[in-house]
Amino acid sequence: MIRTMARLALSTPLVVAAALAACSDNNDSSGGLNPPPADVIIVPGAELKGFQAYSPDTLTVSLAGAPSVTVVWRNDESVSSGIQHTVTDTTAAHAFDTGAIDPGKTGSVTFTSAGSFPYKCSIHSGMRGLVVVQP
Repeated sequence: MIRTMARLALSTPLVVAAALAACSDNNDSSGGLNPPPADVIIVPGAELKGFQAYSPDTLTVSLAGAPSVTVVWRNDESVSSGIQHTVTDTTAAHAFDTGAIDPGKTGSVTFTSAGSFPYKCSIHSGMRGLVVVQP
C-alpha cells in the first residue's frame, strides 16, 4: 500500500504536466490560434521594406556553450496574399537557405558557430537582415 501511494505521489506531477501540455496548444484565451513562435517576423508588405522587412532586422543570439542555436522566421504576410519569402545566406559560402516560406508558416536555420550571418530574401532581394551568433 505504501509503495502504491509513493508511486502515485511521484507520478502525479508528471500526469498533471502531461495534461497541461495536452491542453496548451496554440490557442489563446479568446479561442483563436496564436501564430507559431518565431525569433524573427517577416512583416506584412516586406518586399517593399528593405532592412525593415525582418523584425528585428538584426538578431543577436548566443550559443552559450551549446553546440548550436536555432533561429525561426515567421512569414506574417496575409495568407490570402500568397506572398512567399526566404531567408538566404548572402555570403560566398551560401551556408543556408530556408526555401520559400508561405504566409503564416515558419522556416528555421540552425547555427553551429559564432559569427555574423547576413541574409536576404532570394525572391525579393531588397529584403535584408543579419543574425549575430555569439559564443
